[in-house]
Amino acid sequence: MKSYKLKFVHVDSVELKCLLISHGVKVDKSVYKWAKGRARLDVNPLCCNCMILSCGTIVQLADTQFYSQKLSIVLKLFRNANDTPFTLRIKNDKPILFYEKEAVDEVSFPPASNFYHQHTSLGSPYFGNAEIQGLDWVVFMDNNLLPKDLYEILSYAIKNDGVHSLQIVSTNEVIACLDIIEDVFLEEVILDATSQKDESIIDLYFEMGASRVSHNLGIWDMSRENYLQMLENIAQKHGLAKILSNFVIGMEAFDSLATGASWLAERGILPTASVQAPTGKPALELDYYRRTKEYFAELYVKYGLEPPDSKGFNVCIARDIWNYSRK
Repeated sequence: MKSYKLKFVHVDSVELKCLLISHGVKVDKSVYKWAKGRARLDVNPLCCNCMILSCGTIVQLADTQFYSQKLSIVLKLFRNANDTPFTLRIKNDKPILFYEKEAVDEVSFPPASNFYHQHTSLGSPYFGNAEIQGLDWVVFMDNNLLPKDLYEILSYAIKNDGVHSLQIVSTNEVIACLDIIEDVFLEEVILDATSQKDESIIDLYFEMGASRVSHNLGIWDMSRENYLQMLENIAQKHGLAKILSNFVIGMEAFDSLATGASWLAERGILPTASVQAPTGKPALELDYYRRTKEYFAELYVKYGLEPPDSKGFNVCIARDIWNYSRK
């Protein structure tokens, strides 16, 4: 695994990804100009921008100039989100990531795409309803699309953007999507069931083509007894790592995170971890991310849990940790 130098500290790609997402990156305007017509990078961060480190790691590109505006208007917090040590600039016609004034890595981006400019035949815009994450995932957001819309957006992404995996994060869209999954070849299909309390509905998701189902905890809470029992039942019924549950790391003390991840892993449930983009609060120290990486890697190896194989997700580090565990 490649090592990167941040002044006097060496970090690996998983740790650098965590730091880049949590601190954000100040993107020079010249980068957007350089990328026009040659890369999937938009001044609108809602297009789910990402960059690719030279080692191939996909990283959410959280431009702090956007977050600074958002925080000052919505959260009214004192911290300026532009206070990040990371910048992205063009140097010698190449996009270079800097830590303070020192170059860290030459990065790249996904190929240029017209995905977010499209509308379905029913008039629904792709933008705001779906997003492409990394190089091979299309993710449908929490909106009420008709099955025809879903099918057209998914088919376009497969044909024009090389997508081969699907995630649905809305219960309404999960139901609408069930009939179209069988008609499209996909390597991985993750359907969200976080709001579901009926195990039979989750069984239906698997019967209709889901390769995995997500039921996200967010943070560890042992008092949710019925919820946890349902996760355990699903895992026993459908097999190892078929049900996954995501933690937003940094929302709780490390010991609490470790307890929850261990509880899930022992029962064949795949614990995954996502990094929170800038919030206006001080970003976590490197040690927290490093401990998370080491602990989750240990769980994956010990219990034979393998996260979805992909070149994305942008903020999730589960596959990155699994790759680390294999080195």
